[in-house]
Amino acid sequence: MTKNIGDIAVAHFDSGYNCAESVLLAMMETFDIKSSIAPRMASGFGGGISRCGYTCGAFSGAVIAFGLLFGRDKPEDDRANSYSKVQEFDKRFVEKFGAVDCATLIGYSMRTKEEHDAAQASGVFKTKCPLLVRDAAEIAAEIAAG
Repeated sequence: MTKNIGDIAVAHFDSGYNCAESVLLAMMETFDIKSSIAPRMASGFGGGISRCGYTCGAFSGAVIAFGLLFGRDKPEDDRANSYSKVQEFDKRFVEKFGAVDCATLIGYSMRTKEEHDAAQASGVFKTKCPLLVRDAAEIAAEIAAG
């Protein structure tokens, strides 16, 4: 890896991609994954799945990338490699941040426009989210390179 994947992910985030799209795109660039549907496949995962506050989008983007790298093509293919990568990622992410759900991680629910506006006004999208995006991409890349 010549460029730091965390820097790549944050650059995508700063350019307007959501957290899930940013991590996925950084992983794809770093591991030379080609797909004509990225970042579309990650678009609904930002804000804890479309601003519902569920699983962090940065986390979800990494999981999608693990599927692209280690997933199966047929039902009879083994899932163990993909699952073990995601489980290791989950362990390390939780050790670092204490949770995987967006609302807990950023301290805001974003289900309503008012809640989203409050999160925006707090500056969390400029402070906390880039950190989550950077670290998710870096942890995922370490595990993938394994």
